[in-house]
Amino acid sequence: MNLLLHNSNLIWRFKMNCRHYHSKDYAEIVDLFYTTVHTINVADYSREELEAWAPSDKSDFCMEKQLAESYCLVVEESGKILGFANATSRDTFDCLYVDKDYQKRGVGHLLADKIEQYCKEQGAEIINVDVSLTALSFFEQRGYVILNQQVVVRRNQYLNNYKMQLKL
Repeated sequence: MNLLLHNSNLIWRFKMNCRHYHSKDYAEIVDLFYTTVHTINVADYSREELEAWAPSDKSDFCMEKQLAESYCLVVEESGKILGFANATSRDTFDCLYVDKDYQKRGVGHLLADKIEQYCKEQGAEIINVDVSLTALSFFEQRGYVILNQQVVVRRNQYLNNYKMQLKL
């Protein structure tokens, strides 16, 4: 997909490829996940919360099986993974992460479009997602509504996030 985006006087032009996740992507995805959480989410979460969410010991990132067994997509450009997202069931949008250097360039919207399309094709009438404080406005702009605020416990830290839903 060729994408031309305008932001002020800058023009970004890049060719993005959206494809299914492969196990060989895992190490790069772990790095993208860790770096994104620790840079993009820093405005909304404490250092301790970020470490609980995405630990420095990357061997503790335990999503490999979940990514392999779910409907998982990656967006790449010139072999570099720019983002990834997955659905763990026909009505559950599990996660979406975009490389810190490619925020607000259409990567997240491309992934969300594909995950939502997949859920719809699977017969879902609604899509549920747990959303960080940082990602709240992104999902609201896509039509998701807050069902409730919740607290998730990760490594003895309490992280606030939102349960959201999109009616298809």
